[in-house]
Amino acid sequence: MRVEHEGRCAVAASPGGAPRHPVRYHHLKAHPQVELRDGPTRHVTNRAAAPCPSHGSR
Repeated sequence: MRVEHEGRCAVAASPGGAPRHPVRYHHLKAHPQVELRDGPTRHVTNRAAAPCPSHGSR
């Protein structure tokens, strides 16, 4: 799912209402570098400042 606001993407680590954080939440906290993919486009950035890659060939 692509969530974008003013050129920035949201990286979600939601357990969907569960009482504990999922493993991916702890992984994002420990490793701030994230890889965003939009089709063939790959963009590596920091989780705190994640500009969305262009929509490319959608």
